[in-house]
Amino acid sequence: MTLPVITLRPLRHAACSDAPVVLDVLARFAVPSVALRQPRPPLNLAMVLDRSGSMHGLKIDYAREAARCLVRQLGPEDRLSLTVFDDEVDVLMPSTPVRDPAPVFEAIAGIRAGGSTDLSGGWRSGHDEVAGQVREGTLTRILLVSDGLANRGERGVGTLGAWAAEAAARGVGTTTLGVGDHYHEHLLETMAREGDGNYHFIEDPRSLPDIFEAELSGLATLVGERASLGLMPLSGASVLEVLNDLDRTSRGGYKLPNLRSGNTIEVVIRLALPACPSKTEVLSVRLGWDAPGLGERQKVVARLELPVVSREEWERLPEDPDVVRHVALLEASRSKRRVMDHIDRGDRQSVARELDRARRLVMAAPGSAETERELLGLQQLDRDYASGDDRKLRKRAGYQAYSRERSRD
Repeated sequence: MTLPVITLRPLRHAACSDAPVVLDVLARFAVPSVALRQPRPPLNLAMVLDRSGSMHGLKIDYAREAARCLVRQLGPEDRLSLTVFDDEVDVLMPSTPVRDPAPVFEAIAGIRAGGSTDLSGGWRSGHDEVAGQVREGTLTRILLVSDGLANRGERGVGTLGAWAAEAAARGVGTTTLGVGDHYHEHLLETMAREGDGNYHFIEDPRSLPDIFEAELSGLATLVGERASLGLMPLSGASVLEVLNDLDRTSRGGYKLPNLRSGNTIEVVIRLALPACPSKTEVLSVRLGWDAPGLGERQKVVARLELPVVSREEWERLPEDPDVVRHVALLEASRSKRRVMDHIDRGDRQSVARELDRARRLVMAAPGSAETERELLGLQQLDRDYASGDDRKLRKRAGYQAYSRERSRD
């Protein structure tokens, strides 16, 4: 495969000879589209659908339609299992190659809503169906759809996140789809992040088929799983923080989203640089990933070397507008995370302050299509706040922050 390209863009292209400075660096990881020439690896999927009573009506109708849409896109080399859960868990179809879709459609048609929500039992059952079918070169994913709060079985966010992380380490990813306003967004986001998958907030169940199609397209273009970012400051520099809200790996790195053909991941790293007497390398960045069909872990490394100027000259250097923009967008995402905390405490005054801070940050940044989309998203959050719909505001703010932090629009 053609290797991803790492580009490192500092806010100012220099270090200082006579003073320490703080410098933001935009790391961009671009995966070439040429990888699309490779055939899609076989899929090993577990569909896990919530059939609790709150799914009655449109939600269960569109969940069934989403499942049918997914089946239509699978081939005879792909495997699929179908599990449903309320207070009980039923495997409607064990993991089977999709050579004849008719029995799958029949099983989907029989799904009815009713009962409580044993989310952990549903996930565990789906996991067991696909875990025994993990093969080299096969992509394995659990697709978990729920609209409610887990009220049976294991409900701890930390425990379920750890389950998803352990499964991901064995090659079983987890994507979660939260439907409506009642599900536990922190739980589903955590399971997806720890499970090396994606998290989706679905306001309208009519969009479920499109989301399933997008998820399958993402799997079809996936070229790297369990991607990680390693940072090594050089020449006395230190990493103050990574502005993206990324989970840490067991080795001290940062977990990145999966690498997809034609996709770009952007991360902002804040460095503290000491006074540097001469031109010097200040940062080494390593991207690592597991490529389907290749046993050995892949990696690519880039280093940032900077010239040296006086502090007075450094202050006059132009700031890279792309870096300024990404810092503003990620700082706005942090405000959205704080919005969620303030909602939990019932502090609506602080919610309003954070929304205003996010808006001012984005408006002050260099304009682009990204900032326009961000402002539209903030307008929706303002409408949610004005309507008093804090439940929807919390979910939407969290989902917007999650998407920005993972370079997803």
